[in-house]
Amino acid sequence: MIGIAGAWEEGYTAVASDSQAATKRCVNLTTGAQGGRSWIDERVIEAAGKKKGVKLKMAWVKGYSGAAGNEMADKRAKGKVAEGIWNSDPSLAAPAGIRQWQGG
Repeated sequence: MIGIAGAWEEGYTAVASDSQAATKRCVNLTTGAQGGRSWIDERVIEAAGKKKGVKLKMAWVKGYSGAAGNEMADKRAKGKVAEGIWNSDPSLAAPAGIRQWQGG
């Protein structure tokens, strides 16, 4: 989700993810179907809010499917996760997937 928000912050309006859960959550947050519960949710909502009037497109792609740019996207997403970890309020609980991320 941090990778998706980061892409929106960088100006991308079409984002593909190999995480069905992240894709669905971002769609639900940006459409108002669900409210934010964490700093990650809030970052997604804020990034999408800066794109008012712009149609944001989300797509799911099968991981390791050979989709063009998948490796670059994975690397950038990991960078955004690291950025989110070090720029977040340490008192906020992070989802298990980010707690377990070791970098690299």
